[in-house]
Amino acid sequence: GGGGGSSSTALAISKQPASLSVESGASASFAVTASGGSGTLTYQWQSKTGSGAWADVSGATAASYIISAVTEEMDGVQYRCVVKDSKTSVTSSAATLTVKAAAVTPGAGFTDVPEDHWAYEEIMDLVNKGVTSGKGGGLFDPDGLLTRDEFAAFIAKGMGWEQGVTDAERSAAADHFADWSSVPDWARNSWAAVYGRGVMLGTLNADSYAADGARGVSRQEVCVTLARLLSNAGRVELTFDDAGEIAVWALPGVENCFAEGLVTGFTDNTFRPENNISRAECAVLLSRFLAK
Repeated sequence: GGGGGSSSTALAISKQPASLSVESGASASFAVTASGGSGTLTYQWQSKTGSGAWADVSGATAASYIISAVTEEMDGVQYRCVVKDSKTSVTSSAATLTVKAAAVTPGAGFTDVPEDHWAYEEIMDLVNKGVTSGKGGGLFDPDGLLTRDEFAAFIAKGMGWEQGVTDAERSAAADHFADWSSVPDWARNSWAAVYGRGVMLGTLNADSYAADGARGVSRQEVCVTLARLLSNAGRVELTFDDAGEIAVWALPGVENCFAEGLVTGFTDNTFRPENNISRAECAVLLSRFLAK
């Protein structure tokens, strides 16, 4: 509150907001304590994402700011508070919110992946390894299109790269991908990790690369990406009826993955290289890969 008569005491922040690490769905609370100053103190919380600008949080005008239920998209967002008196203002240090995937009880599973689902074991393997927590609401969406953002996250989390991403890696990715501003917050660390290791470079459009995060991932693209992570992979000649449809740039990667037992064809002896992969199909591939 006020200075209790000692109006000469300059406005100062005596207790800074602390960074938090919480599970998705839990609440988060940031608080600041200010002392001194003259007259009534006002508070305005601000947030910023990545290298973006600070922006006022609507309605967050008390000494504490409470988020009732955080989402994984809020991971890495920073918060600070601007405190003003009648003459001056001071700004707190920034606190970072880290959001962890809500712990899924092994075996609890997803309502849309029953135990007799063909990919049940592999999907649960990825859940238990912390690679995915599904789409929320108890759903995994096994037949849904796997997006490039999701694929980058699967790889980065599966390899254990996502946690250690540096600011330098993030800014390198921001410089490389022309569409970085449209990459969602939750996927940025993943993209920075896979780009920094040369595993996913994006789509070349004219003379710039795009993450193209919302686009699907073809079966041959998945093979090329996983093949970059395989060391000393063998190659076998492919005997699929549609082997001629596999792109020249993708052929070695598909041969690697087939030799290592990561991919198989369909029952009609086709590989369907340009088909977009489903979330369940990718889970099976990645589970087999991580078991190597």
